[in-house]
Amino acid sequence: MSAPAVSWQPVQAWTYGLNPAGDAAVDAYLLWDLCSGFARHAWRHPGRPVPGVDATVPLLVELASDPAGDQTARALRTLSPALADALDASLRCWPGTRFHTGLAVRDVVLQALVAATAQGLLVRWQLGADCQTVAPPAVVAPEAVDDPRRSLHTLGIVDDGCCLAHALYRGADGTSRFAWVWDQDPGLPSPAPWMRAPAPGGGAGLPLVHQGAELARPQIESLLARHPELGQAAEQELYQALGRPSWGTPGHTHGARVTHLMAAAAQAHGWQADGGDIAFVQLPHGSLADTSGPSIPMQVLDGARYIVARAGLAPAGAAAAPATTPRRSATVCLSLGGTAGPHDGSSMVEQALDELAAIPGVDVVVAAGNLPAPRSADPARWLHGQRTIAPGRQGRFLVHVAGGNARHAFVELWIPDNVSGHHVDPTAFRVQVQVPGLAACAPVGCGQVHLLRPAGADAPPVAGLLFVRRVAQGRQGSLVLLAVGATAAVQGAAAGQRLAPAGVWAITVQSQASQTVTVHGWVERDDGFVPPRRSQQTWFERDGDDPPDAPYVNDACTLSSLANGRRVVVAGGYVASSGEPVDTPLRARRRGTDNRTGQVAHALAPTDRGTTRRGVQVPGFYSGHTTTIRGSSAAAPQVARWMAAGPDAEPPPLPHGVVTGHRAQDAIGDAAARAASTSPIRHVRAR
Repeated sequence: MSAPAVSWQPVQAWTYGLNPAGDAAVDAYLLWDLCSGFARHAWRHPGRPVPGVDATVPLLVELASDPAGDQTARALRTLSPALADALDASLRCWPGTRFHTGLAVRDVVLQALVAATAQGLLVRWQLGADCQTVAPPAVVAPEAVDDPRRSLHTLGIVDDGCCLAHALYRGADGTSRFAWVWDQDPGLPSPAPWMRAPAPGGGAGLPLVHQGAELARPQIESLLARHPELGQAAEQELYQALGRPSWGTPGHTHGARVTHLMAAAAQAHGWQADGGDIAFVQLPHGSLADTSGPSIPMQVLDGARYIVARAGLAPAGAAAAPATTPRRSATVCLSLGGTAGPHDGSSMVEQALDELAAIPGVDVVVAAGNLPAPRSADPARWLHGQRTIAPGRQGRFLVHVAGGNARHAFVELWIPDNVSGHHVDPTAFRVQVQVPGLAACAPVGCGQVHLLRPAGADAPPVAGLLFVRRVAQGRQGSLVLLAVGATAAVQGAAAGQRLAPAGVWAITVQSQASQTVTVHGWVERDDGFVPPRRSQQTWFERDGDDPPDAPYVNDACTLSSLANGRRVVVAGGYVASSGEPVDTPLRARRRGTDNRTGQVAHALAPTDRGTTRRGVQVPGFYSGHTTTIRGSSAAAPQVARWMAAGPDAEPPPLPHGVVTGHRAQDAIGDAAARAASTSPIRHVRAR
């Protein structure tokens, strides 16, 4: 029997009081989830129903008050004890910030979030992917006492794959360089020696940690004493005893390679940062595998704040340490990110990371981001496009939707709300989508949502076009979100599931605004983090109608979704043998800036040994092994290591005449940095 025909249908009403046309900021991805029955998470739950509104999810909120005082906390508790419990740990530990995180049941917290926004307590909020949780044990281990061997400097990594058993971080006397490890995954068991978080709203527990479990140096060294042998087999036994057998398996080693570049003692550059304590935050695998992007910001922010707090540094709003106290410092390395978001520094996570980087003694280093692997083989595959549209004209974006993808694909088009100080009316724009084999949808205006779904059936939509006036993802402009459902059946899906058509989809933006505007678009990354590992990346196609010297697709605005803040240090890479830039967005800038004044990679480090010798060689996850790491993931820990070495440390050796002086700055188009410094890494110190 043939699959039912599909057609575009408008959404007439919304649950929970959400309004894509209203003044309140809305999580655009939540709107798609409500339309599709949370189907974008189906691949994470093979063979069983996708959790609906009763699932437990991470959340990130921005409070209206600055900073949040007792009055705000009381108002939230009066409105919803469940929401107050979810945010309690963040509110207590970070009183001087508007940005807070938590973990809560979706249907309970959704109603409370909408109500808190209506009452003026919240400015915006986002929800992450659902996560399986386990009931905490009845007995919560006590918090570890302050370590007398504590270093004045902490090297912090937020990543996946903690190699705490590696020989490089064990002393001959059984000591460990790892001072703190936090596994954020709330769905994993926490056998001894883990210290565990309490249930939401439940009594005393570990500070800063509202999900998952934690290890301190005494627990780590006790574990090492019970497993003194080195090598893959012995270290695997240690991780089995720790309840983390997946650490070290394929797909769970990235953080180990980052750790080696940032903290291992043997380094060619000779920086002396290797004496610091290591604090490692293990991100939940489900969040890393959610390439649609909304999950990582909550947990990355939690992890960065955890490192700063465990380093003994005062969070925003807290009292400063006495002048007689030795100055502590922390360097946080974030070698991950995505392409979702406004790329102008106005996302909640980027603004919160800027707050962290403003704390004296704290540096936050973020990888610039990488272009997708297919880009190197086929120059036509691009993640960023932009159209400058004059009044009464239109701009077209061609999107190649890959076949065989069991996950959803997303394209974001951002329409600015301001041009040269003049307001841009989003209601002056209409958007249409032409799907392969179907007629174009009716023009979709600001605040409208149209779904591509089987006619006359209450079936999940194949795709959606959502034009949201104000979104939680950014503070400047409106968002047009094209959500494309799976082009391959998910394991365990019902027979006859209607799939999205693969091929080239055309998005046309029509403008009746009084100003000429530039609309930027990004395709979200799909790295094949989980099987199937081959890439199903969606990308922008070049348009044959464009002049050959002015393609609308380019790499100009492709910094990572975490890297557009004003205070973080952004790390990019180059080929060591030639000095040529690698596949990192070195020409990237914030949306709304020009090539000469926009943000670029603040610091460079070698990420490839040569044109045919890809990556930087590092130790492997297990003692005695070696491996490689490349891209800006390799640049960020090297830059972080150099910064941790102190203000007098020499920058890494750079090829003569290649990434020094004007030539390097000409390559990345930053006139301001060229005037301020002769080394692209050195001018970071003057931030």
